[in-house]
Amino acid sequence: MSCEAAESVEDAVHDNRMFAERAFYCIANGASEL
Repeated sequence: MSCEAAESVEDAVHDNRMFAERAFYCIANGASEL
């Protein structure tokens, strides 16, 4: 695996992690308001 491929995979994992955290906070905040 080339360095570029490894970096792109890490970027994708990081983006997915940030998206999951953002979605979790949105859901948690929405649930607390109910």
